Amino acid sequence: MAYVSLLDCVRSLSLLIDQPQTPKDKTLSGDTIGESDHSCIRTLLESSWCGLLSALSLLLDASTDDTSTENILKHLEIFASFCGKTSLNRPRDAYLAAICKASLPPHYTLNVLKATPSTQVT
Repeated sequence: MAYVSLLDCVRSLSLLIDQPQTPKDKTLSGDTIGESDHSCIRTLLESSWCGLLSALSLLLDASTDDTSTENILKHLEIFASFCGKTSLNRPRDAYLAAICKASLPPHYTLNVLKATPSTQVT
């Protein structure tokens, strides 16, 4: 249930962000809807990125199914793209770091930590 809910959160943001804009429509203040939507989208991304990243990363670490892992990585990529489009650099970098971390083999840090001058071949 959590898996589907988290993916649907990203999918909902995708529908909101990728909707076609009509610059002729006006709001009451006179700004175009696209400008007010950009502010709303940015606020939604700023308020949701940390929780979504934590939850998706946890699911990614626990995932044993290739299809689920692929879906989670794809949604991490989508969210990172949204953050890049709205100039949210910190969340974008955090999502990219999570994607990079997922691409590393398990226990990769153990091999790095075990490499000491006495064990290295010269």
